[in-house]
Amino acid sequence: MGLAGVSIVAGGAGVVITAAQQLLFALAGIGAFAAVLTWYLTPEQFIPVEIGEAIYEPLAANLTEISGELGLSGTRIYVETEEGSRLYIPEGSTTDLPESLTNVFVVGDSPQTTGIALQPSGSQLVDEFVQTHTGTLPETPAALSAHLVEGLVEGFELATAIETDITAEQHQLIFEITDAQFGPVSRFDHPIQSFLAVGLARGLDTPVIVEQVRTDADTATIAIEWAEFADTENQAT
Repeated sequence: MGLAGVSIVAGGAGVVITAAQQLLFALAGIGAFAAVLTWYLTPEQFIPVEIGEAIYEPLAANLTEISGELGLSGTRIYVETEEGSRLYIPEGSTTDLPESLTNVFVVGDSPQTTGIALQPSGSQLVDEFVQTHTGTLPETPAALSAHLVEGLVEGFELATAIETDITAEQHQLIFEITDAQFGPVSRFDHPIQSFLAVGLARGLDTPVIVEQVRTDADTATIAIEWAEFADTENQAT
């Protein structure tokens, strides 16, 4: 409305003030164009991040309690399957993957092949990022992580800044996150850690493990590694 008002005022002034008519008509045209562009590009509805966090928090709490009551381990394995992205949490502390992760409750012959397989909270965010990303995703860990970080900070605005450190020989990436949205990153399948893990698993075509999550006052540190799967072809289908 403000831009449209500027356009009308400039156009009216251009009719009266002939000496500056060319400049005023140009301003009127720019104002009208900007008003129309803003109208069509502005989302129909803004949802404050507090509302999103209020929705996510009880879901994370419920999943944490379910995981605890089932006696599952703290291992978080993100893997790409034929059915899509999955978050596998085994009962035993292991990196072995069952043959199938289609069902939510995975029942195997041992604690290492028993657990739950969930759809990660970051899977659809990665889908959206891939659709809006120009070109194909990089295949190297450093370049891929840089693109994912840019998507989180510049695209989805889920953090103010993210610093990345890569340890190539250990097949590990460490992310230091500043001002994360949706509460502490240590929460169950937090959207930021989930987005990074799903993006890396998909881009590197290998399962990854969220090895470590540490949360401080304004920063959080996530370590994601794929060393256990780097030299094997043990992947779920």
